Amino acid sequence: METRGAARRSPPPPVAVQLLFLLILLAVSSCAAASTGDLVIGEDYVRPPARRHRKALLSLFPWSKKKASSSASDPQQVHISLAGEKHVRVTWITDDNSVSSVVDYGTKAGMYTSTSQGESTSYSYLLYSSGKIHHVVLGPLEDNTVYYYRCGGQGLEFQFKTPPSQFPLSLAVVGDLGQTSWTTSTLNHIKQCEHDMLLLPGDLSYADYMQHLWDSFGKLVEPLASTRPWMVTEGNHEKEHIPFFESGFQSYNARWKMPYDESGSTSNLYYSFEVARAHIIMLGSYTDYDENSDQYAWLKVSLAMKSSFRSVDVSRGGKQEAKDTWWWNDEVQRAIKEKECFKRLHLDKSAANIKGYKIAKRAAKRAVSVAKGQAYDNLYERLGTKKGEKDIYRMARIHERKTRDINQIKCIKDGVDRLLVRDEEIKDRWREYFDKLFNGEEEGPILELDDSFDDNNRRFALLLLLLYLPFQADLAKIDRKRTPWLIVLLHAPWYNSNWAHQGEGDSMMTAMEPLLYAAHVDMIIAGHVHAYERAERVYNGRLDPCGAVHITIGDGGNREGLARRYRNPKPAWSVFREASFGHGELKILNSTHAHWTWHRNDDEEPVRTDDVWINSLAGTGCIQDSSRELRKILMAP
Repeated sequence: METRGAARRSPPPPVAVQLLFLLILLAVSSCAAASTGDLVIGEDYVRPPARRHRKALLSLFPWSKKKASSSASDPQQVHISLAGEKHVRVTWITDDNSVSSVVDYGTKAGMYTSTSQGESTSYSYLLYSSGKIHHVVLGPLEDNTVYYYRCGGQGLEFQFKTPPSQFPLSLAVVGDLGQTSWTTSTLNHIKQCEHDMLLLPGDLSYADYMQHLWDSFGKLVEPLASTRPWMVTEGNHEKEHIPFFESGFQSYNARWKMPYDESGSTSNLYYSFEVARAHIIMLGSYTDYDENSDQYAWLKVSLAMKSSFRSVDVSRGGKQEAKDTWWWNDEVQRAIKEKECFKRLHLDKSAANIKGYKIAKRAAKRAVSVAKGQAYDNLYERLGTKKGEKDIYRMARIHERKTRDINQIKCIKDGVDRLLVRDEEIKDRWREYFDKLFNGEEEGPILELDDSFDDNNRRFALLLLLLYLPFQADLAKIDRKRTPWLIVLLHAPWYNSNWAHQGEGDSMMTAMEPLLYAAHVDMIIAGHVHAYERAERVYNGRLDPCGAVHITIGDGGNREGLARRYRNPKPAWSVFREASFGHGELKILNSTHAHWTWHRNDDEEPVRTDDVWINSLAGTGCIQDSSRELRKILMAP
């Protein structure tokens, strides 16, 4: 019997109702914490456990083939990259080897007003055989324009947008991408941001000898890589070298062809390009890079000679200067003749002849580029030999004799308009010109040459240039007024306070950091370490206002997980570091200011976690105030 006034107890709610209430309570409290609590960033942030890998990674059979498409002739794994000024390279794969390497394109959907033909390749790796890999260069194209295109004359229509020719320029940056669910969400986040191009500093597919994973990677990135240029460089996971069986970088070089030929490089592992008014150099951490290497020579020499030689003001007595053709080989001459033949034929305006002329013109341009680059490379290589020294001496003798002939005077004048005839005076005059030209002085002397300045004398002048020019090649050719931003990407970071991969970039830094510092590089972006870190401007291990901003961004979503351990105390140059997946965005607003943000890949949402404004060195006194020691680096042979 209940006592008077006692509370009557109601029966407890069912267990399911209790659980539902508890879940609602937890959800509400979580939302409140997310909205009112402090966001944990940097080293204190704890990354949730990595998610399950994509199913493709569970396969252990390197000879496994990708799923067949609806048709063997349909394009697969479509991606685009830059291929020289106003040109884009389209790459795709077909299972049908009879498909032509041709792309139809135009500025309206379904209306293709232009057609380009290209090349194809394939490769075998152990028991795997690739499909037919097509590479087709389109152009010249309009800047900042949407193009619609179709690969192989059939199949789906794709579209891409060309980058702008002027600022602002938006670049998405991601490294060590892989093929996990984290990768997928990172790509989705990149898709949400407006970008003109994607930069990837190495470690693309994480195929690691299992070639079918290159195919699944190509399919994974196609929705983005077919719409914007993807510019990549190699990482350690692209090596895939098996001693005595397989050479390195076979898959990477066959599938991801970059504009190395267009930038004067001899290897797909390092190259450069310009976009808008930024010059971007992609270096190779896994090919030779010491001072005697081809890569180092390319960085110093390959493109400097012709562009710097064009900087000399030449007086030719009012006559139009003939094209420089001393390096033409048989292949170039054949290509030029074929182009000229079609040029005459296409005057009748027939579609076939116009098409033939365009194809011949592109072939001639490519042949010229290859032959000229090879000629200059051979010339520079010979310069360092005994025979090269004899050539210089012999040409100097010829030059001196001709300047003493009153009937064939080369008018190389000094600052007071006095003709120079002595060999040493002429050398000093060249030295003075290039010293002023490359050390920030606007007004250079006029070097006047008359009609007797023939091919032999051109070679002589070029050899003088080789002796006294600041050999930065890809670096020295850059006019920082025209291209105020200079950005370098490589794989193994030079400034890294994470315990992972400590010291792996040191030898490359020892060889190349003085060179890049002397060229006033603005940013150096690396991958490899599976975490994010941003450094202040730094050089030689110390803070330096004229050094480069270093960023490590090897956190795209790879299957190896995150590098969580950092070294303490934190170096003075390290500003921000966090072990999370994510991507970066670089928005170059004008010639002096850029905005860098890093977005953590958190719970399917991109969270802006690092944010900084960067000033170009072109807008500071660093370039004008170069020290004498830096000039010595630039002037070193």
